[in-house]
Amino acid sequence: PLVRPYAGAVGPGFLLMQDSARPHVAGVCQQFLQDESIDAMDRPARSPDLNPIEHIWDIMSRSIHRRHVAPQTVQELADALVQVWEEMP
Repeated sequence: PLVRPYAGAVGPGFLLMQDSARPHVAGVCQQFLQDESIDAMDRPARSPDLNPIEHIWDIMSRSIHRRHVAPQTVQELADALVQVWEEMP
């Protein structure tokens, strides 16, 4: 159901990209997407190179690891991730 507002905001041409996790390929999930007329991109299993978010996570992780002082708390990590995200071109 979280995809519904995004699909509505994007409008026609919305294409859902998700991984091959069991919940995503479950019949109930596929039926929901069909009932909501949401198109999903088919991707081969185990293909992180085809998933753009994996590249973003890699960039963010490397940036966090390059810091002189590693985040010590969840809040520090969250703040660092927001900062890295905002610094991306």
